[in-house]
Amino acid sequence: TEREKMQASQKQLRQDIEKKKKQKAELDRRVKQQMQDVLVLGGEIDDKKRLIDTIRTHIATLDSALTTLNAEMKVLEKELADRQQRYVKSMRYMYRNRNSQSKMMFVFSAKNVNQMYRRSRFMKEYATYQKAQGEAVMVKQAQITAKQQEIESNRQEKNIKLREGQTEQKNLERKQAEQKQMVVKLQKEQRTVQELIKKEQKQEAISRSEERFSRNAETD
Repeated sequence: TEREKMQASQKQLRQDIEKKKKQKAELDRRVKQQMQDVLVLGGEIDDKKRLIDTIRTHIATLDSALTTLNAEMKVLEKELADRQQRYVKSMRYMYRNRNSQSKMMFVFSAKNVNQMYRRSRFMKEYATYQKAQGEAVMVKQAQITAKQQEIESNRQEKNIKLREGQTEQKNLERKQAEQKQMVVKLQKEQRTVQELIKKEQKQEAISRSEERFSRNAETD
């Protein structure tokens, strides 16, 4: 009969509505989970950015230290050149005055005893002193060179970590973007299913009204 057909249609509508409500509930759960994942990724991205900023600060500090050492090295290079030049001059002078007579003339041509003593000591010690000073400068240069190499090695390690961190950040941002796209897609499905539920609920209400009207008409 017509009433049985209407009742069957209502039953089918109720089943469809319940099915779509379950589908909607599952979509709600997935959207909530995806949004939570987006937030978690956002936190990981922020952590990675802070790490990258810290590494960049360390690199800047190392660059500053290298700049300072380079400046010190230039000063030492100039000082060493001066020392070497003085040493060469002293050696040339000693060579020119290598015979005993020249040495004696240099010493005894002094104006007083103190000057004679200083000249005598000068002849003995000046070249040795300049050589020793030059060697001291070279030792300092070697220390700075070792420090430069240590800092440069550290800087290279930091740069590697920086590149790794930037790559990881990009990967996290890409993953987050994909999660956001998934959220948008699921939310669209949510709206579609919700609209279908409302539509079928409306159809079910109309069907019940028609059934009551039919039942009342038969009674009359």
